[in-house]
Amino acid sequence: MITVTLTAAVGAGLYEGRRAAQWHDQVQALRQKQDPLSEQARQLQQERDEANTRLAAVRRENEELRRGTAEMPRLRGEVARLRENARELAQFKAAAATTGNDPAIESAFKTWAARASRLRQRLEQAKEQRIPELLLLREKEWFDAVKSMNQLDTDEDFRRAFSNARNIAKGEFGQVLQKGAARLHRRQ
Repeated sequence: MITVTLTAAVGAGLYEGRRAAQWHDQVQALRQKQDPLSEQARQLQQERDEANTRLAAVRRENEELRRGTAEMPRLRGEVARLRENARELAQFKAAAATTGNDPAIESAFKTWAARASRLRQRLEQAKEQRIPELLLLREKEWFDAVKSMNQLDTDEDFRRAFSNARNIAKGEFGQVLQKGAARLHRRQ
């Protein structure tokens, strides 16, 4: 009986030793499989971080493009206004040429052009004086805003010229609204 017990104990010990060796081999095999997976997971995390960085950069660029696109209609309107001003200035010059180059008329045009230019420059600096309707003014309306003034030197002179320009611009805006309302009424 002692032999049986001893044999059973030795057999159990050998069996447990063999089981432990098998478990050890399986753990080693799993570790060997886990190492490449850990490296792969680290690489995937790095790629994810790089992709997030690129995505943020693309979003910033997209937002900048969206802002630039939003400004396009305003710039197109400005270009149209400048073209109209150039056309009107050409007409004024042509009219001056047909009057026989009268020095008084030519001097008046030059004075008005200089005053209108100074008024626009001053208005660019005085943002609180600007109204959106001023974008509707053509060269002739800028001349009209300053031609009745004897000078354009003091703050009071500029204030009166700003007032003239704003009033003319409001009138132009009213005409635009009337034309739009008339078109709308005709469609109905």
